[in-house]
Order: sequence, then C-alpha cells, then structure tokens
Amino acid sequence: MKYNNLINNINTIRKQKGHLSNAFFAGSFLADSLNNGTLKGIDSEDLVLLIDEKPDLVRVYFYALERNSLQKVRLLLSNYNKPIIIDVVGKDPQARDLANILINCGFEEYSKFVRMVNDKPNMPKYLSNSKVEYANKYDKESIMALLYSEFDPLFAHIPSQSEIEQAINKNEITVVRDDKKIIGLTFFEMISSTNIMFRYFIVDEEFRKKGIGGDLLFYTFNSYPEAKYTLWVGTYNKAMQKYERLNFKHDGLVDYILKLKEN
Repeated sequence: MKYNNLINNINTIRKQKGHLSNAFFAGSFLADSLNNGTLKGIDSEDLVLLIDEKPDLVRVYFYALERNSLQKVRLLLSNYNKPIIIDVVGKDPQARDLANILINCGFEEYSKFVRMVNDKPNMPKYLSNSKVEYANKYDKESIMALLYSEFDPLFAHIPSQSEIEQAINKNEITVVRDDKKIIGLTFFEMISSTNIMFRYFIVDEEFRKKGIGGDLLFYTFNSYPEAKYTLWVGTYNKAMQKYERLNFKHDGLVDYILKLKEN
C-alpha cells in the first residue's frame, strides 16, 4: 500500500512509552483515509502529522515520540492561508499539560468543550407540542445553513452534505418546521440502541424560549428511553446549565481547541 511507510512510522511511535497524540483513528479508517486523500501525511523520524484540509480550515492530528518532538509542528506545516486547528482531547491535568506544550509551540487556546453524559434524563419542563419529524432528503441545504448560522466551523466539525444525507437516511436528524422552514433540529448519532451522541441541537434564534427545544429533546428521549446520552458543550455556552437541569453531568473529558497563531 502507498502509505505503508507512514503507517509504520505511526505504529513505531505509538509503541513507545510516553508518546503523545491527539489522534484516535482505527487502523482501517486511517489507511483508507490516507489512500483516498481525505487525510494527508507529513512525517519526520519522531513526529507524524495527519492533515485534514477543509474549505475553511485545516485540522491537524499528530503522533509525537516525546514532548520535544512537538516543537517541529509549526516547521512541518505548510502555509495554508486558512486557520489551522488542533484538538486536544483527554482528562486534566494531562490534557491541559499537552495543550500548554502546543501553546508554547505557537498555538493559542481558541475554545474549550466538556463532555456531558446522561443515563436518566429529566424531561424538559416546557413543551410547545410542536410537530417533530424526521428530516427528509430535501432538507440537506437548509440543515447545513442552520448549522453554519449557529456554530463556529473552527470547533464545530460541521458535517458535509454527504454526511447529512447519510444521517437523514438513518433517521438521525429530527426537525421542527414553521410552515416549510426548519426552525429547530436535533442531529444525533446512534452509536448503538443504548448509546446516543447528540452532535448538534439548534433552535433558530427567532423561535427560542417557546418550548421547541424541549419538544425536540423529548422526542429523542421518548424514542430511546433506555439509552445513555452524550454531548459536547462549550464552556462559554449558557446551554450547559440547561443540560445540567436535564440531568447531564460532566464526565471529566475535555477538548481544548487550539488555533495556530498568525505570523
């Protein structure tokens, strides 16, 4: 395979005690992504970078032999003329320490998210009895527009239209409409019948505080009453308090979103 040397280098680094990484790819996914060009690899003896270039940003994943290896990150990166983002996911203090290493190498903290979990949801108190339905194939562009209107693409991992289409086909997006306009949606991932990840939860600003968000959440909670629910929420976001009222709890996992400083 074309990328054998790169994958061998990654495997060599991963076998070393004390190596550092922000990548959690399965072997087959990594090989396929390199082969089809979704990811591009850059490597040196003690550092491998995997580049995921999007239209509006570049995400970087790394495998580093040791702390000092990360000092090469900036040198190995090309000038993409777009924001360069690295996520550091883990539990503190280890995640904070790794984020600080990268900050000392030219990055800055852009945002911070925490993971919350819930296996016994408290049902929302305010419901509007609005009609919740599964999204259909004609909703792709409207869903994409609503996602971009609400979330910063530098940290939101906004899906492509093909990913949205796949989620629609699997009944993983529910919506509420005002006439024909989508005014709220829940985008979740069925990891299993008892493990659900909320990826996005949005109500159009014009229609907030009317119980629509509660309707969307109630629909999912009621459809999968035995499931454990997981979501990521920004520490800047006031919605964290709402999730806490629904019985979501921080499980200790954090995500530091770091942005390469401009020269």
